[in-house]
Amino acid sequence: MITTVTLNPCMDTGIILDEFLYGGLNRVDKNMYDVGGKGINVSVVIKMLGIQSICTGINYFDNKEILEKFLNKKGIGYDFVLAPGRLRNNIKIFDKKTGTITEINEKGSFISDEIIYRLKEKIIYYARQSDILILSGSVPQGVDTSIYGQIINDVRNLSVKVILDADGSLLKAGIHSKPYMIKPNIYELEGIMGRKFKNIYDIIDSSRSLVEQGISLVIVSMGDGGAVAVDKKSAYFAPALSLDVKSAVGAGDSMVAAAAAAIIKGLDLADTLKMASAAASATVIQSGTKLCGLSDFEYMLDRIKIIPYK
Repeated sequence: MITTVTLNPCMDTGIILDEFLYGGLNRVDKNMYDVGGKGINVSVVIKMLGIQSICTGINYFDNKEILEKFLNKKGIGYDFVLAPGRLRNNIKIFDKKTGTITEINEKGSFISDEIIYRLKEKIIYYARQSDILILSGSVPQGVDTSIYGQIINDVRNLSVKVILDADGSLLKAGIHSKPYMIKPNIYELEGIMGRKFKNIYDIIDSSRSLVEQGISLVIVSMGDGGAVAVDKKSAYFAPALSLDVKSAVGAGDSMVAAAAAAIIKGLDLADTLKMASAAASATVIQSGTKLCGLSDFEYMLDRIKIIPYK
């Protein structure tokens, strides 16, 4: 079983404009509304790949039915800790003329220490039953940036493999607790290493240094530069496909979901990277905040090339 943890779920409001005019009047071409949060997205893609997961994390009393209704419709199990407050709203503005996305994200309602204590107990409960535990995304107000590292330490003696997908101080603190896998993008990895990369060898060497510190698997997403996967034995590069990219929203979550599915299936590193890259590719061709579908994933899977590196 796979358990995903979403500490800061949200409603994504996608606004598509012909052209975004800063400081001017903008007329909306199309609106899209989706439930979001990185762990939620991961569970949606995992379900598309034919694997069941359960979502846990934090939901809010004021509008808890939004998240519950969404997961019920998707056929995804959930067990959240309820907290005072409301689901936050994130606005994503898509400018068709320039192809750019402007994001405006709320912080999320304040979370007390009592809620975090209850959440940790719930996570440990599901981690005992899970093959993989996925920790991903931002955290709401009141939650310390060491939270992911704390959770990794809490489940260290269990057989569950922990995948961490976060950024900034959340990622840096989590790495010290040595999760099974991390999936930084290239900029996040540069932040960890404290330097800019000149070529793919720099990326692979930096990933290997993290593996040497105790992380079993590192997958680095590089946008139109492709992706890299490194473990104790091997390193592989997946060049990006030439695609009509419509939105990168959810691409990283799709990578994490497909990598988790590959691990569950016992696939090797090359095929794990292939699945992860196919899922990301199938997501970036979708409009707005829509995630990849099975037919697009299978189509991309046949096109992804994997190159070994020494």
